[in-house]
Amino acid sequence: MYHIHKIIRILMNFRGESGMLKIQPFNDFWLDCGFNSTISILCSLYEGYKDLAFYNNFIYDLQNEGTPTSYTVIIDQNTDKYIDNLFSKEFIEMGSNISNELKSNIAKAQQNQYIFFLGVDLFYWVDNSICWHKNHWYHHSLVTEYEDGLSEVIALDDDFNGYQIQRIPFSRAIIASENYIKNHPNHINDAYFLIDKHVKENFSYNKDDIMCNNLKIIISLDNVLLKNHECWVIRNNELNYIKENLTLFSMRCFQFYNRHKANLMFFNNLYELQFISLIQKESLSQYSIQIMHQWDILKGKLIKTEMQARSHFDSDEFITVTSKLFQREKEIWSSLNYMLAAK
Repeated sequence: MYHIHKIIRILMNFRGESGMLKIQPFNDFWLDCGFNSTISILCSLYEGYKDLAFYNNFIYDLQNEGTPTSYTVIIDQNTDKYIDNLFSKEFIEMGSNISNELKSNIAKAQQNQYIFFLGVDLFYWVDNSICWHKNHWYHHSLVTEYEDGLSEVIALDDDFNGYQIQRIPFSRAIIASENYIKNHPNHINDAYFLIDKHVKENFSYNKDDIMCNNLKIIISLDNVLLKNHECWVIRNNELNYIKENLTLFSMRCFQFYNRHKANLMFFNNLYELQFISLIQKESLSQYSIQIMHQWDILKGKLIKTEMQARSHFDSDEFITVTSKLFQREKEIWSSLNYMLAAK
């Protein structure tokens, strides 16, 4: 068993003069804003959590709520439990004066060593991003600072260059927050704080757990394959609807590409731990590289189709190719379980 100990932390080692946690953006690969913000927070507490980012504790899942298509395939990385173990969550209901409340909540986070997440409409949030002036999609962004002199909000979020530090004009941050609130009228989750519990936590690479995770991935891929014929179909010929779906599809392809990028690092960790041999590591890595390349090709085709503003999208090719890629990935995890069982 390989232990990465999250010891009792001397918190001042990780905090700046203001007392705020010095969170560095995790940008080795990108899966989604939630995953990258979680890993960024955990690695800022203890660098050893970086290996958690590559771990095989994930599944593929089907989502049919809040998306234009009937189903879309997502990756559930199962990292939220680490945040839940280490932090408590305090939800914030924003009032009518967003400008004052936003400044006040950022100040409160700095004074109390909280981590602050703000609900935003991505249409207005980060320029050079997939949603900028294009799609009204919503999420919570990790806000670290307000610079009064420049009238800017500092946040960690993603753009076309990955997950990194973003500088948002304060006036734009207000609009993004207001639009989030307008489209989430129950106000339960306008924003929230993460409050450090100051507890111990251990993370370990364990062969039995890895094998169990492999089986979970295989089962999840079987479930996806049953519905994959519905996951790449656009059921409306209106051009803007097609373009929004193509954006969603290309994002999914990029996520699957990046999960295989993480797999390469995961296989290397297993080799260094002597769980698998060099030949086995290279064999698994080659499989992942081949699948990565195919997801990248599909992403490129989707972006090209969207840029050409076509009013027709041929889903048959994508259903065929993606089914083959999911099937090939099953073979990777089955092979890895065979290798681990033989040790």
